[in-house]
Amino acid sequence: MALTSTEISTIVSASTMVIGLVEKYGAEAWTTIQQAVETSLSSDGPTDQQIADMYAKCVADNQAIQDS
Repeated sequence: MALTSTEISTIVSASTMVIGLVEKYGAEAWTTIQQAVETSLSSDGPTDQQIADMYAKCVADNQAIQDS
């Protein structure tokens, strides 16, 4: 299956954003992104609690970044 130019552009854009976040905030940003993607790939999708937990982790990561 060949990718369209739109699909390629979307992948490059998302990759660039992820790399930028990791460069700016460190390896923990990658872990948070990876967990979010893995959760969203499940056949049932994330539960409300999983979304709340991911949000809480992002808030905590942001506070740790701001404190450093």
